[in-house]
Amino acid sequence: MKILSLFLCFLLIFQTTVFAAGKSTTLKKDQKAPFAGTLLDAKAIAEILAQTKKLKDELKLKLTQQKEKLKIEHDFKYNLLKADFSSLEKRTKDLIILKDGELVRLQKLALKRPGRHSHWFFAAGVVVGVGVAIAITYVVTNAISSATSNSIDKALSGDLKVTLGSENK
Repeated sequence: MKILSLFLCFLLIFQTTVFAAGKSTTLKKDQKAPFAGTLLDAKAIAEILAQTKKLKDELKLKLTQQKEKLKIEHDFKYNLLKADFSSLEKRTKDLIILKDGELVRLQKLALKRPGRHSHWFFAAGVVVGVGVAIAITYVVTNAISSATSNSIDKALSGDLKVTLGSENK
């Protein structure tokens, strides 16, 4: 429909140019024509001009209607997008307010009871520390006593040579 309207407008604009581009002359009755062509009387020319004006006016009206229709469609889509944007903007602001409120609530909660179970952590640390100290003492004591008993056994069996005094004699 749009293409047809544009095509008709194009024809209408160049139609007057086509008429003006040819030769024209006014003849009287029984006068010989200076060139070969189609002879139209004043009534036929008036009808052609009136028809041209009518088509031109119809096309202007159709173009105006299409322009108004497109403007209405555009305005509708624009207003719809504007409403969508406004709702998304409001939703985003509401979410930010909720998020900020939740952050404040969690900060207050964290500051209200910072070490609620801190005495349990302290007790567990003491128990683990004492247990590790006892285990290390036991292992070191067993290692020393084992090494000492092995040295004494070797000394008694004669395998270990203990020399006191000078070593290079």
